Amino acid sequence: MAIRRLQQDFHHLMKNKVDGIDASPSAENIFLWNAIICGPEESIYETGTFQLQLAFPDDYPLRPPQVRFTTNVFHPNVWWEDGFICVDILKDGWAPSYDVLAILHSIRLLLIDPNPLSPANLEAALLYRDNRAEYNQRISQMIQDTHDAENNNDDDDDDDDSQIEDGDTIRQKTIILRHSITE
Repeated sequence: MAIRRLQQDFHHLMKNKVDGIDASPSAENIFLWNAIICGPEESIYETGTFQLQLAFPDDYPLRPPQVRFTTNVFHPNVWWEDGFICVDILKDGWAPSYDVLAILHSIRLLLIDPNPLSPANLEAALLYRDNRAEYNQRISQMIQDTHDAENNNDDDDDDDDSQIEDGDTIRQKTIILRHSITE
């Protein structure tokens, strides 16, 4: 049942492409998926591209997958140490009708609508509540650090590494990264 449902989820995801969301199962294990979400437009996360891993149980969709960011994310509802996400859709609010697209869409919305009353990251929750400017600065720095690390890992870098990438360039890189996930 789970394998068939995961195949249906993948087919649905490919048929109903959503800007800023992509996912596919690993080549070796249909129960382990890699995903990418782009930060929602007009948000502090806008220039970020975030990688996630979804691990589905044998009885999916009766139970939700475990989902974690593999990219560092500073957020009240994301554990800093391991990237696991604290969101109702993956816990008590789970319903078998949810599919991979619904999960990723909910996580993308969570980025801009955190719940600081149910924190996984207390520091982020307190900053979100008490010092929004510092909270936003930490997110901007985290995104910049991620971009810097990616640029340092690129063997094909141009000589002009100091150029700041705009949203279109980042989204183009995301498309390339999406293709590498689905191959």
